Amino acid sequence: MPVNCTPLLKEAGMRRESVVRPIAWMMIATALNSLATFGREALSAAYFGASVQTDAFNVGVAITGFALLILSPLSDVFVPVYVDYLARDRHEDVQYILNAVGTFLLVLLGVSAVVLFAFADPLVGLYASGFDVEGRRLTVDLLRILIPFAVFSGLATYSILILTARKDFVWIGLAPVVGTVAAIGILWRLAPSLGIHALAWGFVGGGAVEILVLGWGLRQQKIRFRPTLRVRESLGLLGKLSLFMLAIRYVGQISEIVDRNMLSHLSAGSIAALAFARNIYSVPFQVFTLGITRVVITYFSWDAAHEDADGLKRNLSLSIRIGAFFMLPATVGLILLRNPVIQVLYERGEFTAADTQATATMLAWFALGLFAHAVLFITIRYFLSRKAVGRFAFITVLYVGCRVVFNLLFIKPLDHAAIACSTALAGAMAAAVALLLIRRELGALGGGYIACTCLKASAAAFVMGGIVYLGGRSPFIQMLPSYGQLGSLVAGGALVYLLAAYLIRLEELRLLIDLVRDRIKALMKGAG
Repeated sequence: MPVNCTPLLKEAGMRRESVVRPIAWMMIATALNSLATFGREALSAAYFGASVQTDAFNVGVAITGFALLILSPLSDVFVPVYVDYLARDRHEDVQYILNAVGTFLLVLLGVSAVVLFAFADPLVGLYASGFDVEGRRLTVDLLRILIPFAVFSGLATYSILILTARKDFVWIGLAPVVGTVAAIGILWRLAPSLGIHALAWGFVGGGAVEILVLGWGLRQQKIRFRPTLRVRESLGLLGKLSLFMLAIRYVGQISEIVDRNMLSHLSAGSIAALAFARNIYSVPFQVFTLGITRVVITYFSWDAAHEDADGLKRNLSLSIRIGAFFMLPATVGLILLRNPVIQVLYERGEFTAADTQATATMLAWFALGLFAHAVLFITIRYFLSRKAVGRFAFITVLYVGCRVVFNLLFIKPLDHAAIACSTALAGAMAAAVALLLIRRELGALGGGYIACTCLKASAAAFVMGGIVYLGGRSPFIQMLPSYGQLGSLVAGGALVYLLAAYLIRLEELRLLIDLVRDRIKALMKGAG
């Protein structure tokens, strides 16, 4: 008789409903956005392939991301601090912090836009020293077009943080989907005439649409922003914590700079191959990991505000187990289907079979680090909810240091795949250390339950992998077109995994089934 080693169904019903339902919605919304993103990337690959143009564009996007690190302290500490104010139920203080932080944010974004425009050329030289003169000039042009996108992204980040603290996840999930669809439309219309510049304008237009959707969500929450000159007081609330977090985030960018500098000295298209592999890897990562962490940071923060240690442990354990339930089969599936996935999504136009092989090698290594990075992201949200910035800093430095060292060790034997291998290994080491630190603080986290879930999910995933491997060699499957083969194998593998998980009584599946059943009953009751 199977052992019931995860008593999820006996956990508090209110907690189960409140945590799992928004997690499920965020996973669905993130999956839709990932599909839209793949549509955009497939269109981009067909137009430009893995070329010098796409290398230049990806470096431009990376630099805007580097500039947006000035907002990372806000992303890291705002939700826990804002939740503290909400928990006190003091309207004036809540409104003040929204106005003060928002005003400070607008100033930072304005300064960042000026810096990006004025210092575009040296920034490109820092990120991609191996580019020739023409590639560097193109990258500078694309970077300057992307400056409004950086501003829109900053405003979107702030809007999402406010809605997250208030547990309003509907608009958080919907806005990126609408924005990405808008970017696809712009790319499709302008690419024939503007070339790679159309992709940059698509990002700008999509960012503007996302802001409009999030603005409507804030309006529904009756949130109004009024600029204030009392910004200095907001620095007293968040300043020391934010500046410390900012320094740590910039330290974290060291590994990104090392990655791109190494790849810029390898064969042309290596940076683009890294970007394409990350785009595929990011689908399960964003759908499941970000779907979980965007919700749990709120519940961790409310638990911390009420000093509910038991609540923290339950939510942490539940988040990790849900991550294992989704990430372990995703790892197996990505490794087995890496070539067909890339061929269906990208191999057309200028994207060749050689590009597919280069991208597939990176993707396999990235896939091995999926679950470890899920655990790492969840534990980081725990540290942030407790405002334990020292431990967050330690984990970040450990992760960055491991990535840099592994890059240097593996770049010769593995070539461009060293970047993905280093990422996977560093994630595993940092996640293990983070869990040890949390256990020392909270005590036992239900490690036996977590291990049991991992073992059961792994067993079901290997059964799924065996069926997918054999199915891929079936004459019937091979008669189908490439997209039909991939769709059949993905759908069949998912069904096999769910069936195997049901037979071995994996409690996370029963939890999700109960959630779906409850929602159907509620809809039927409402219709009646």
